[in-house]
Amino acid sequence: MAVRRGLGQFEQSLHSLRGDIYVPLSRPAVLRLIAEYDRIGLPKFLERYAPRGGARSRFLVHNGKFYNMKAIWRGAVGDNLPAGEHSDRAQRDLQTIGFVCVKDAQQQRHDFESQLSAAQKRSTEQRRRRLASAPKIPKKITVLTTVFVRNPDVIIETLALAEGKCGACKKTAPFLTKKDKRPYLEVHHKHQLADGGEDSVENAIALCPNCHLRAHLG
Repeated sequence: MAVRRGLGQFEQSLHSLRGDIYVPLSRPAVLRLIAEYDRIGLPKFLERYAPRGGARSRFLVHNGKFYNMKAIWRGAVGDNLPAGEHSDRAQRDLQTIGFVCVKDAQQQRHDFESQLSAAQKRSTEQRRRRLASAPKIPKKITVLTTVFVRNPDVIIETLALAEGKCGACKKTAPFLTKKDKRPYLEVHHKHQLADGGEDSVENAIALCPNCHLRAHLG
């Protein structure tokens, strides 16, 4: 009894901390939450464990199914949330106990752009110090990608109408492809598919690689 009481006090003291230390997750607890998620569905699960909404760009993968990672994590942690932004911590905790977590590819790109912005603000000396201790081999992560199933006829018709010339700069395609010796141009949607644009010839234009990049980044 004394041992049990002592353990309870120890856990309570850990629960009261707000920082990097808190009671770790248990795999059985997460599996119970996954079963509950399956039983009651996402809307009710979010209402119960993440009323402010879970992470919409990160997922826990179990038995081939995708679950809202942050909502699962919040359900396992309960009221003992550490301070700060939780998405990275949730992913790290769940991966530590053997679960697979993935990011949406768009979120990964956003995160990398934020890192690039931070790198630009560092001095040359700061960057070189970081490079001296940085790993040479990049780590691998798994990302979830959502793609549009594009109409191949739209692509081929747009390229045929271009007659080998870029629709923006009007210059001839920069090279011929090795496989079929056709002028290399890239089909660009004027109104992006991600923003609700149509996959149609009317909404498409054939561009050289430079003009295609300019259309996205310029």
